[in-house]
Formats: sequence, C-alpha cells, structure tokens
Amino acid sequence: DLKKILSLNNNMIEVFPFDLLEVDKIPQLINKIEKKFSQSVDILLNCAGYAVLGNVEHVPFCAYQKNTLLYYTVMKHTNKEILGKGIKYLAFALPLILIGPSVLFTAFNNQDHPYYIPVLIVGIIALIGAILLLFKGIMTVVKAVFD
Repeated sequence: DLKKILSLNNNMIEVFPFDLLEVDKIPQLINKIEKKFSQSVDILLNCAGYAVLGNVEHVPFCAYQKNTLLYYTVMKHTNKEILGKGIKYLAFALPLILIGPSVLFTAFNNQDHPYYIPVLIVGIIALIGAILLLFKGIMTVVKAVFD
C-alpha cells in the first residue's frame, strides 16, 4: 500500500486523492483534511500532474495549460473584511502624511510666534500618527492577503 511505504520513520502521512481541476470542490477537500488532522490548512501542496506523452513540439498547448491550472488554482483567498480594515488604516494615514510635514514646516518658519510649541506638537503627533497608521495598515493588508 502507498500509505505503508510513505509512513516509514514514523511520519504521519495521509493521501487524499483528488482532481484539482474540480475547483469548486476544493473547499470540501480542505474541510476533509482539516477534520482529519484537527488543524487548519496553511498550504495545500499538489504533487501530481497530468502525463502527456510525446515530443515537446507535438504536445498540444492545452495539455500544458491543464497542468499549469493544477498548480495555480489552490490558493487561499484574500480575507476581504481584514483587507477593508487595512485600506481604512491607509486611508486615514494619507491626510496625516500630507498635514504633518506642512504643520511642522509652518511651526519651524514661525519660531518667534507664541503658538510655536503647540503647533510643533500637533505636527509631531500628526507625523507619528501617520507612521503608526501606515505600519498598521500595511501589516493588516499583508495579513489579509497571506493568512
């Protein structure tokens, strides 16, 4: 049996035969795998393909497309809710990116003015807020795409 051959050295290996061209049934396969191992699936590795015999120049292009499709259809989809949060963070950072340097420039050009220190503090807070929101936004977008 294939499982006996693969389970050498006490490795826990399970075989799930499946036709990856049936894209609409992939979530069912993932649920089956997650139920079997009581864990979520991070990566679904496809180690198979369709064999097409013949010289390279005589193999129809659709055969290459079929094999390529197998490797690129099994991807986790972007979490749109988390992506929306990340874009909101980035959207709030944009005005601060523009306002912060302008306020700082104004503060440094009017050092003799009585409101120099409060304006300087507002400019610094705007820049720090922009940096934090940019960082949080980028990290959230990356999490939405890759988690």
